[in-house]
Amino acid sequence: MKKRFRAIVFILVCCFFGGFFFHSTVEARTTAEQKKEYVAALSQLMKDGVEKKNMDIYAQIAKGNTGKNALRQAAVQNRAALMAEGIDFLDGNWINYYAVESSGEHTVFNSTKTISRKLYRRRYQKIMRALGEVLSCVEPGMSDADKAMAVYYYLAKNTVYENTEDCHTGYDVLVNHAGVCDGFANAYALALNTLGIRCAVVSNYSKDHSWNLVRIDGTWYFCDLTNGIGTGNNEGTVISYSSCLVGVGSFLSSHPGYTMQDIYGEGNSDGLNTRKIALAQSDYIPVRSAIRTGISAKTCLFYQKGYWYWISTGNMLKKSKLDGSEETTVYAPADDKHIGWAEEFNEMIFISLNDTIYRMDYKGNLKEQVRQVSAAEYKHEVSSYFWQLAYVGRFYRNSDSTIGYYITDLTGARRGAGSISVDYAGRQYGRPKLSERRLKMRAGYEQQLYVMRTTPAGAGKIRWKSSNTSVAEVDQFGCVTAKKKGNAVITATIGNKKLKCTVKVSGYTITYKKVGINSSDNVATASGKRKIVLKEPEKEGFDFEGWYTDKTYENEVTVIKKGNSQNYTLYAKWEKEE
Repeated sequence: MKKRFRAIVFILVCCFFGGFFFHSTVEARTTAEQKKEYVAALSQLMKDGVEKKNMDIYAQIAKGNTGKNALRQAAVQNRAALMAEGIDFLDGNWINYYAVESSGEHTVFNSTKTISRKLYRRRYQKIMRALGEVLSCVEPGMSDADKAMAVYYYLAKNTVYENTEDCHTGYDVLVNHAGVCDGFANAYALALNTLGIRCAVVSNYSKDHSWNLVRIDGTWYFCDLTNGIGTGNNEGTVISYSSCLVGVGSFLSSHPGYTMQDIYGEGNSDGLNTRKIALAQSDYIPVRSAIRTGISAKTCLFYQKGYWYWISTGNMLKKSKLDGSEETTVYAPADDKHIGWAEEFNEMIFISLNDTIYRMDYKGNLKEQVRQVSAAEYKHEVSSYFWQLAYVGRFYRNSDSTIGYYITDLTGARRGAGSISVDYAGRQYGRPKLSERRLKMRAGYEQQLYVMRTTPAGAGKIRWKSSNTSVAEVDQFGCVTAKKKGNAVITATIGNKKLKCTVKVSGYTITYKKVGINSSDNVATASGKRKIVLKEPEKEGFDFEGWYTDKTYENEVTVIKKGNSQNYTLYAKWEKEE
């Protein structure tokens, strides 16, 4: 018995060390790595508006639930492409447009197109330009919650509720500043996911309504821009925060007639099990906090260096963190002065005191008077001083980048006749910053850059350029594509300001030509840390003769060595069966 035991132990030890010393190191491809590559390939096809593409290299991973989940992930990562295609109700209808399926012996990506490719590209460009304007409201140092609030405020302030031709997909919300509930939700999800914040669209068909779930620090908060935009005209105030980053209780309170069953939704864009995820039970901004009561009364809100500025119910300009902590007073006016509004434009605070607008610095020091309501702006004939009392309400930006304002007096609220130029005293394009100063990328993958803290005018005039397009390319919207190992500098130019991001690319790509049906073990991207053993493809009626690096079939290759950093284009050689 002991001899047999020792023999077994000896055999096991030999097998272990034999495997250790003689095993050939091959590029290990885990399911997660394969899926990442597959999702990237699908994303590129959706973005490019491709109608049909051979996907034999991904035949194995495309099958079953793994393939379905990858296709879903690619779809929700390409909301801009879906909007451009005119696909509405992202939570379900995209499956009627995209599929990876068998076609004879091949695996093929198919998409159903309802518009021309020329129109698709034009719509996609408009979406990406508009998205750049939305993301310009984001600032360096913002937390995920700050970014979610900044985008919510921007869209709520600049959009109206209206049934338009393309109001459901989010296209009209971004491009034409109008839409309905699912359009708001799709636009908000596109912006937040571009910022790296998980945001899903939730739909309840029986309630005919859609909203968002936003993941902040592991907890899912409710956001409903439809409630945020509103329709009121009181002091020109049209924004509500009753459904922004709120928990279950507040969401139910702001949606009369809804039950817990209703808020789980009947479908969502990300395939979430809304009954099992960690839904927020309390609001991110505490209900009884001073900032919450302040912005409920005066809905102006802006961010500067880690703090949100807002007007308190006690008629003071305050600043605090978004959750209400670290509250301090920035400016307290005299007793006979009423703060009507305060907002930041081009690195300046504009604040209205009664019927006069002033420029202020971030420490609360009044710098100069920039506008006073004129007699011509009163819409009544009563000469009484009492009736002429007025104060300035909400500010807004005109199409020519000047600032307009609302006037409120005893006759109601309306737009003032004057306008204010802000370029003379501030920075025309703000203080722009790039979302990243350094990027590490793998060849074959993409990453989106965007410009923060610029004006809408600045966002529309960004020019992108790469110092080395053979290493990394950048398109007109800031999407960087890693091409091969090396370094490149991506430059975004706004006016006379140049913003730079250094891109370091590692790994390499492998492109297969004249393939037939490729082996799913033949990878399209590799790190270079391990050698790649090339597998044989298949082609009916032909025998495979090898992989070659040239069209004339002179340089055969069977293995790509460890440490390689050069991109490969491989040609399959075939010999017709006799």
